Amino acid sequence: MFGLTTDSGKYVYLSDGGHFENLGIYEMIRRRCRYIVVSDADCDPECQLEDLGNAVRKAWVDLGVAIRFRGIDVTARRPEPVDGVYCAIADIFYPEPGAEPGQLLYIKPGYHGTEPADVRAYAAMHPAFPHESTAEQWFSESQLEAYRVLGGHIVDLVSAGGRVCSAGAGAQPDQQPSLSRFFKMAEAYLEAYAQKK
Repeated sequence: MFGLTTDSGKYVYLSDGGHFENLGIYEMIRRRCRYIVVSDADCDPECQLEDLGNAVRKAWVDLGVAIRFRGIDVTARRPEPVDGVYCAIADIFYPEPGAEPGQLLYIKPGYHGTEPADVRAYAAMHPAFPHESTAEQWFSESQLEAYRVLGGHIVDLVSAGGRVCSAGAGAQPDQQPSLSRFFKMAEAYLEAYAQKK
């Protein structure tokens, strides 16, 4: 209860890490990962990006690693849905001499009114969707399905129609999914949105 356990104690204190850094970016940066994909499903109805800001700040202050976003166009839900994107890409600059920069794909659930019908039906009845509080853990079937379908919709859009996800074990070697290809598809998705604006 007081967090007084040690590595030689009888009990272990186990935490999901949310009290320190809720997205898991810090540990991936500490391990010098080249490609990082993170989904921020925090309850953030105003899209203030508190968890993302915390991770970026800690990576710089503690680890000397700069994370620079090319742009963040994710937006909060509005009473009348507006077009938008579900992700942003950042470059990661590791401080070691000659270190190759990494990339971070930040995915943030949103509601733009173009989602599948079942998601729109749920959203019409729940104005806080997709940022409902998780304090109440008894999710209904319709709530769980709305979030699951929204997640699949987002990944399909970002990965250009799901080609990355659908290339199975029987695919030819040049069709095998790779993180670098996934990031290129995410870049194309963001470029298409920028041209549409």
